[in-house]
Amino acid sequence: MSPLTLEFATAGGLQKIQCWNTEGVFRLIQSIPSPKAEPFKRWLARVGKERIDEIENPELAMSRMQELYEKKGYPKEWIGKRLRGIAVCQDLTDEWKDRGASTRTEFAILTNEITLPCCCDRSRPRRGRRSARRLRRVHRWTRPV
Repeated sequence: MSPLTLEFATAGGLQKIQCWNTEGVFRLIQSIPSPKAEPFKRWLARVGKERIDEIENPELAMSRMQELYEKKGYPKEWIGKRLRGIAVCQDLTDEWKDRGASTRTEFAILTNEITLPCCCDRSRPRRGRRSARRLRRVHRWTRPV
């Protein structure tokens, strides 16, 4: 992965700057032969292994999330509710997928439909609500089977 090179004019003339995304920065660091880069390379390898382990066992990711929330000082009761809420959202998303939802727009419309009645005052449009209204409404996912 190579950086994006941008040119811009300055008082000293035309200058070039290289821009990297996160993946590119990590790859660049991995390519540095200096011993000073070794601690960061080891950290990258450890984090990469942890994420692969979490893919194999998603409970590890949930444990890590809980640990991070605890370190930030969130109450255990809030953390429990948050984790349950994430699980419920995932179940709902899976149900929508089973019923045919596939695009980001469809998921956005469905999410908007279930959050408006309980969270929002319908008299005031939410950001993005106007554009969602112009989209074709498809309710087949929210009907009982």
